[in-house]
Amino acid sequence: MAAVPMEWMMLEPFVFRRDEDSSFPDDRTAPFRAEGISSHGGPFTVAFRVVGPPAISRFYLKWPGGPKAGSSCDIVAAHRNLLLFRLTSNPVKGKDEESLIWPQEYFICQGSLHQPTLQLHRIPMFTQRSLHLRSVGILCRPEEKFVVAQLRLSETRLPAKMEAELCVLRSNKWELLRNLQIKYEAHELSDLIHWRTDRVIPFENYLCWVSYFSGGTLFCDVSEKKPKISHHRLPIHGRCRGADLHRLRDMNCSLCTTDSGGKLMFINVAPEDHEIVGPMLPGTDFIVTCHTWRTQDMVWEEAFVITSHEIWGFDASLSYNALMFPLVSAAKSNELYFLLPEKGERAIDKVSVIAVDTITKHVKIHQYIEGEEDLGGEDDDMVRRKSRLLHPFVPTEFPKFFWPHQVC
Repeated sequence: MAAVPMEWMMLEPFVFRRDEDSSFPDDRTAPFRAEGISSHGGPFTVAFRVVGPPAISRFYLKWPGGPKAGSSCDIVAAHRNLLLFRLTSNPVKGKDEESLIWPQEYFICQGSLHQPTLQLHRIPMFTQRSLHLRSVGILCRPEEKFVVAQLRLSETRLPAKMEAELCVLRSNKWELLRNLQIKYEAHELSDLIHWRTDRVIPFENYLCWVSYFSGGTLFCDVSEKKPKISHHRLPIHGRCRGADLHRLRDMNCSLCTTDSGGKLMFINVAPEDHEIVGPMLPGTDFIVTCHTWRTQDMVWEEAFVITSHEIWGFDASLSYNALMFPLVSAAKSNELYFLLPEKGERAIDKVSVIAVDTITKHVKIHQYIEGEEDLGGEDDDMVRRKSRLLHPFVPTEFPKFFWPHQVC
């Protein structure tokens, strides 16, 4: 049976640690794999199970010498044929012999159009700062070059203004750029003071640091020797702040690239009255609004609006929970994806992936977590973690670089 070309996949952010040969997927289940060596944990193997949306792809790790408890691997960022991940080894004694440090190493997994294999590259450590997962991004540039960067904000004293500090890896060498000016309007200073990065999105020559808490995006052209940074607000109704609201916005909106990286879109799920006062109850009427970024004049333009009635139909007997963690297809801007949780027994939720075509209004429902039925199985660790706290998927174009070697 011939495989159908896939341009992108939704990658599960949970890393499936499987150290035993019996639990690690075979070549047929996860054919794209690579081997590497950690400085502190010895040899390891990574593998991808690639499936087309709305099904969820997976990243597996076999690391017998790695730490046996706690989080040991994190997916950091992805762009085109690159995926950046971090390994955290067992703690070792620090220089003072009393403190402990957790060695961390960053690796890039690279897919190629020329052969059906993956390559692993360890990137040099940045010793001057610790790299926070949420604030690190990767940008794939022509000729298989890439940039890895972290952005931090700092407030000057008098006169009060915000500046940026950029840690950037180019040509396998780190640079620390301080006192970078940020272009923003005077009334946006408060947004930057309360800034907290949620995502880093690659777009054209930019890395875009996003704060749903502040409701804004920092555009940074990392191709420049001294990058320019500009702040632009997201098209969100209401600008209240608070810890609960931050988490709510993180669940209800998303900045995405689509049309194979040529378009930047912002998608937002909100009650029809736009009042953000707490999680939406089952049966709440909501609207999904998508805006497109116009690069030429750096403004947001509304693309389309779709209502819950159009998604679910007008059957009054339906009482669905509100859709969460919206995502625009990386290939087609008219395809949207959401998570739909339903309360289950023993605090183990059932979760579905909802795929919506905004042109045809066609809806597909893909079962993601079966709830209590999945306990005790091979995915028990993932199900227990996801039932406590859901996270958005990682969109990546890896499958495009695997073709024509993909499996169905």
